[in-house]
Amino acid sequence: MKIRPFKASDSEQLSSLYTALYQGYKGSIFPSELRKFEEYKDLDATIEYALSLETGTEWKTFVAEAEDSRLVGFISGSIGTTPYYKLDRHGMVENFFVEQRRRGRGVGKQLYLRLEEWFKEKDCKVAKSDTWSFNQSAIYIYEKLGFRRLVVGFVKEIVDTRESYGSPPLTEEAYRVRPLSEDDRHDMVSLLEAHWGSTKIVSRGRLHYADQLPGFLAVSGGKPVGLATYKMDGNQCEIVTLNSEVERTGIGTALIAAVKGVAVSAKCGRLWVVATNDNIAALRFYQKRGFTLVAVHRNAVEQARNLKPEIPVLGLEGIRLKDEIELEMLL
Repeated sequence: MKIRPFKASDSEQLSSLYTALYQGYKGSIFPSELRKFEEYKDLDATIEYALSLETGTEWKTFVAEAEDSRLVGFISGSIGTTPYYKLDRHGMVENFFVEQRRRGRGVGKQLYLRLEEWFKEKDCKVAKSDTWSFNQSAIYIYEKLGFRRLVVGFVKEIVDTRESYGSPPLTEEAYRVRPLSEDDRHDMVSLLEAHWGSTKIVSRGRLHYADQLPGFLAVSGGKPVGLATYKMDGNQCEIVTLNSEVERTGIGTALIAAVKGVAVSAKCGRLWVVATNDNIAALRFYQKRGFTLVAVHRNAVEQARNLKPEIPVLGLEGIRLKDEIELEMLL
């Protein structure tokens, strides 16, 4: 692995890495209720702007180049000054990304240490960074690199109540659940990539291409707000994916009911689903809707990475992804 400064000929590859960071990774970890606060007006323009910063003297990007000359990660930083602090000149880590299959091999650490050397060359007295409170993987990495938590950020939408502005809270009457059709495939792929990182889903050692599965879509105002996919196997029906864009509105419950209806019609005796050991919210959700925990498949996620290498090491709340937990509802 070679860590080196960005050069103009890297632009196309770096643009792809920015897309993987801003769209793929960010989309996979962002809670649905917070996405509106950082939704890009134009992702391509955002990336183009980021690339334009490479011409400045106070911005630097280093890339990780694999043996085949392909870029597999990058880090960018800027120089800033806070005149009222004694430690006034600082280096800011702006963007930091390593491809999933290269994580856990020290690539990120090498990238950061090279950027820190540049901070030193620029006479910086302190290194700073920020990330989202739910980005547990990044928090874990920064703390391993010696960073300490300092600032807590808050965000709130301001709604102008003097006039009709924005959308009212989503209610059960405001959406409908219907079977997927071929025309839904584009929306389906977008939802799957946003929540799962790709259309590939692994459960109990089997690889599913979820965009090819039957399922149900929850729609509000012509826009998709929830998705469930399922797989029939003999007298059993597995819920392969289940996601809601707006929580606590009954969408997830309605989608489960739709899949259950299909399973009952097909005379299935069992409806089942798998959650990972980090997903406490999912375990609570399914049990409150009548599912029973029936098995813990230890180290199943470790094996699943053979089929889907992009499965991260750390999951929700910084919990290491290791086990699959199987829940069922007898029909």
